[in-house]
Amino acid sequence: MVVGRASPTGAASRAVFHSIRAVLDPKVFKAYDVRGIYPGEIDEEGAYAVGRAYVEQFEPKRMAVGRDMRLSGPQMQAEVMRGAAEAGADVVDIGMIGTEMLYFAVGELGLDGGITVTASHNPKEYTGMKIVRRGALPVGGESGLFDVRDRALSDRATPGARHRTGPAGTVTPYDIWPAYVDRVMSFIDVSEVRPLRVVIDTANGMAGAMLPPVLERLPIEAVRCFFEPDGSFPNHEPNPLLPKNREFIVARTLAEGADLGVAFDGDADRCFFVDDTGEFVPGDFATALFATAVLEKEPGARIIYDVRASWAVPETIVRAGGVALIVVIVVLAIVLSGGGGSSGIPKVVQTVGSLASGLPGAADVQRMYKGIPQKGFFLGSPFAPVQMVIYIDLQCPICQQFETTAAPTLVSKYVRTGKLRIEVKPWAFIGPDSYRGQAAMMAAAKQNKAFNFAQVLYDNQGTENTGWLNDGMIYQIAESVPGLNVPQLLSDRKSSTVKKEASDVAADADANKVTGTPTVFVGKSGSKPKLVGAQSAAPDLQQVTTAIDTALLG
Repeated sequence: MVVGRASPTGAASRAVFHSIRAVLDPKVFKAYDVRGIYPGEIDEEGAYAVGRAYVEQFEPKRMAVGRDMRLSGPQMQAEVMRGAAEAGADVVDIGMIGTEMLYFAVGELGLDGGITVTASHNPKEYTGMKIVRRGALPVGGESGLFDVRDRALSDRATPGARHRTGPAGTVTPYDIWPAYVDRVMSFIDVSEVRPLRVVIDTANGMAGAMLPPVLERLPIEAVRCFFEPDGSFPNHEPNPLLPKNREFIVARTLAEGADLGVAFDGDADRCFFVDDTGEFVPGDFATALFATAVLEKEPGARIIYDVRASWAVPETIVRAGGVALIVVIVVLAIVLSGGGGSSGIPKVVQTVGSLASGLPGAADVQRMYKGIPQKGFFLGSPFAPVQMVIYIDLQCPICQQFETTAAPTLVSKYVRTGKLRIEVKPWAFIGPDSYRGQAAMMAAAKQNKAFNFAQVLYDNQGTENTGWLNDGMIYQIAESVPGLNVPQLLSDRKSSTVKKEASDVAADADANKVTGTPTVFVGKSGSKPKLVGAQSAAPDLQQVTTAIDTALLG
């Protein structure tokens, strides 16, 4: 079951969601980090709870805590440190840092883990955390983050409940900067660097603080733009993936006659390039170039690359003599195949999806729908007394936000008990990811796995309008659905039948005056269902359940 809201223009029309805990809303815990609006979804009290819960979960003796330049950062970091120390950990305060400096600090100092307060590339209203454990290994939903969530929320719901793993710890400041800069410089031979003219836009993010001590050691002419760390982001948001945020770097690179331009995101763990003609260089192409350079120095090296990259990356790595590793999931597919096929599908591909290689949330999705009949785009018994029709867009960020609240209730309370049958209509209008998601979900429907596929997709959804839903990601989602024939789905999504179904949904949406997602209709089976809420705003769970209950009584 998938619900959310977006308008055909791409502008979100949010429903009102009421968190049970204003200072620590459960939805801020994502698949790979903590991220939410400050202070409405997470504030200092929530930061304290996370810091304490982290120590309870992983029992670190010594850990690092840092922050980025966001305006709420100092007080949020202070509360994370207080919570961690009161739970028994000795905290190393590494101050204002870029995210990669946290990883370095944990490894360099032999710490048991760490937390940095950051919301990466998100707008100024956001705060969040990226968390690692011993070995600087990232902590995500399947590796302990949701356990941290449950501990933090449990204690927030029980005032006075505190669990200490030992005596109260200490907080000690430490300057990690000199060692970090030395390590960065160790990766290159400065004598090989040409005297390039480079425009650098740090978007008032952490790169503005991190780059100067590096640039002073390089023989390049740097045109520095927006280097002052400022969490209000007075010039533009620190997200270079959005076209509007790339306009400056493109124009300035051309105006300066520079050899290239570089744009960083907020916490400086990602950068993007513009060539001398002002063309934006896709991230996966940059990854392929860097991989080639690394393999020239270290033949046969193993290269880890992002799940969202195109197959150009593993093909380049393998061609250069390296081993391509796609963050855990598709390692064997690439290594055994010697790279990807020209179709964008691995030559060796897992035939049937399974939880063994599933994405975060896949096991929960499997449990939610287990034993419930699915037929194409329908979920539930064909004899159910009430029907629900829902239009969704698989690029819709509001769908993702609301889905985790609505789906479990609707499925367990109404569908599993035989009271409700749901028909989902995947509609695409926001952008490229919408159309790719729609085609893949329609292909999954041919195997009666549409709801499972969509749910796993939403659990791992990327940022809107970033092209995150590429062939590699679709493959990973598909192989995370037990019983789904992956090669068949990858083939069916491009079929004429799917294209016809997509056209039919668009015509149906137009006929029913649907103007955004989700739009929900509920009614007695056999009759014309009625719109729930208004066309201009997403219905909340209460509105949907009220409509279902009314139909059951009617």
